[in-house]
Amino acid sequence: MGGYNYHRLPGGIYLPVDNLDQLKKRLIPGQRIKSRVLDQFGQHQILLRVWNYNVLTHSETEFEPGTELTLLVEAIEPRFQFRLIPERKDSSMINVTVE
Repeated sequence: MGGYNYHRLPGGIYLPVDNLDQLKKRLIPGQRIKSRVLDQFGQHQILLRVWNYNVLTHSETEFEPGTELTLLVEAIEPRFQFRLIPERKDSSMINVTVE
């Protein structure tokens, strides 16, 4: 499933729209980016909006739709790998990986 931009259909079904090659070209490991949680479905599956791209991700942490996240880009290949940068200093970091 990973590496694709998804479009939500009625009933919570997500279909790939196009690939994320342009997003891969814009991201650099070590870069901090903002994203927003669009939806959460299934076990550990969340849909993030990253720079006008919908990215289906896996996360051990649950998020409410609309939550804004600050992410650290850890890897681009073979899959995107992001680390959540907590808003509060006392929070621990959480890994988020693209499926």
